[in-house]
Amino acid sequence: MFGLNGRNGRRRKAPGIRALLLLLLLFVAEPASGIQLAVMPLEDLSKGDNGLNPAMTDRLCEALGRKGFAVVEEKRIIDFMAKNRIRWVGRLDSQHVLRLRQELGIDYLLLGSVNQVREKEPAALGISLQIIRASDAKIVWAGGAQLCRADVRKFLGLAEPRNLTEIENIVVGRVMEILPHELPEISEGSTGNLAEEIHLTPEVVKPGETMRCRVRFSESKQGWLSPWLSTRKL
Repeated sequence: MFGLNGRNGRRRKAPGIRALLLLLLLFVAEPASGIQLAVMPLEDLSKGDNGLNPAMTDRLCEALGRKGFAVVEEKRIIDFMAKNRIRWVGRLDSQHVLRLRQELGIDYLLLGSVNQVREKEPAALGISLQIIRASDAKIVWAGGAQLCRADVRKFLGLAEPRNLTEIENIVVGRVMEILPHELPEISEGSTGNLAEEIHLTPEVVKPGETMRCRVRFSESKQGWLSPWLSTRKL
């Protein structure tokens, strides 16, 4: 009889334990900050003009996700770039930053460059990153990390990075260490007066010649304004 009551007691406790474990799993899986972060494809300067480094981009996305950021799906970023005819990486003008916020609902944007990649011995890697607040296109953090295998020589080679992949992991880990735990508050400043297009004429200016500027503002200001600025080069 005692054994039967014990089993019944364990059965009664089991649902409560399962519910507690489920809550713990949900708590761990949910991003700690809930900040929507768009990671743009990383520029790779070692590959020449407009080179890309998809592997490092993926590593950063995974690490940022583990840190608690809600990272925007890569396909949505690529679709945005295609729709807006963005053909460069490593930089983004303020108008596209604001448009990215409007279309994808992001809070912040991460831009970066791989400044050095060397697979031959000694392998090396260096990256630089910046976080931009999407509400006003302001840089709120900038940093980077680098590592060369020659700089981490250890006795008998113990715990040394053996290849470029392991160096990439270390560099990403260092970036996550210096990344701020809390980002500045999101600014809700007005963006209605930002210019959508600016035309300067003539393209080639001679000394003493007058330049004219035409500005078209986005959404809140429609149509071309009359030339409002005229300057003369001295």
